[in-house]
Amino acid sequence: AAGTAASLFCLMFTAGAAAQETLSVAEQINGANQDLRDKNVVQALESLRGIDDPAGQYQEALNYNLAVAHYRNEDIPAAEALFLSSAQSVDTSIAAASRYNLGNCHYSQALALTQQDPQAAIDQLQAAIAHYRSSLRLNADNADARANIELARQLIGQLQKEQEQQQQQENQDQENQEHDNQE
Repeated sequence: AAGTAASLFCLMFTAGAAAQETLSVAEQINGANQDLRDKNVVQALESLRGIDDPAGQYQEALNYNLAVAHYRNEDIPAAEALFLSSAQSVDTSIAAASRYNLGNCHYSQALALTQQDPQAAIDQLQAAIAHYRSSLRLNADNADARANIELARQLIGQLQKEQEQQQQQENQDQENQEHDNQE
């Protein structure tokens, strides 16, 4: 996601007759992205939070990159909120990348829930798949989204199988208990 963030912004920024103020915002975002590439996540977060975009020209890119930094800092709720915001961007590259990363947020949450609440994990995986598909509608060439859909489906299948086995074991235990009570 961070590599995507850095390259996404670099592709979006075009030099030209842009105002010096706008160039400064772009340079600041690029600098924060370099911190992300260098794994200085806390510094990147601080830098991105400190960027002032008075014209609002780069707000969507700024929100997206801030979301990536939060994700890298394992602050999934903050990342998710910002990705939700940038997923509505009129810039399809930002919207597609945001939707893909929303899928990653849900996938991450699912992984954390697999042992304690398998059904909640399945729900998160289904939400992840929906976001990956939404991303693919905007960028059909995203091979990672396709691969992640397959991984999420496999994990759903595994969790459902485990739930079925657990239910069968509980039913067997209950039958044994009833049988013991009858004797």
